Amino acid sequence: DHIGIFLGNTSVTVALPKESYDSLNITGNTSDITISKDFIFTNVKIATDTGDVSLLSSAKETLDISTDTGDIEIGSFDIKKDKPIECKNIKIESDTGDIKLLQTTASDTITIESNTGKVKFYLVKAPYVNVVTDTGDVEGDLYYAPTFKTKTDTGTVKVPPAKSEDLFEITTDTGDIYFKVVK
Repeated sequence: DHIGIFLGNTSVTVALPKESYDSLNITGNTSDITISKDFIFTNVKIATDTGDVSLLSSAKETLDISTDTGDIEIGSFDIKKDKPIECKNIKIESDTGDIKLLQTTASDTITIESNTGKVKFYLVKAPYVNVVTDTGDVEGDLYYAPTFKTKTDTGTVKVPPAKSEDLFEITTDTGDIYFKVVK
């Protein structure tokens, strides 16, 4: 089963009859997009020009989210109420907007590209994470210490010593890189 939705400058609420779908494809011009925690998809592709994206559902294979101007939030801070987001690969692109990955696990790769905006990780795990941003801090609270490979032209770098073979490659032209391990 596949779902495709195109949004202009409107507000649309879609009720879906079951919990599991092969793909979710949403394209919007000026649209905030929220996907509740009630669903599991094989693949999710969301693209919007201007609007925030909030996703609380997992995808078995790929989460691909892009915005020109808008914040992207995957997952939730509420550990007791919301289940973690799980998928194989995550790809996020944003020209202007903050990006948050919260309680998110990718079994393969997380790739994030951002021109302007902060990138925040909270209890995120993946064998390989690649973040490239022009202007904006990259920070995170992790429950383990991956290997970090960092580069910043004008910022400060503070990361914990490696205790895992997982690799976080983080590059920012103007911004700080700050990670800590939380228990």
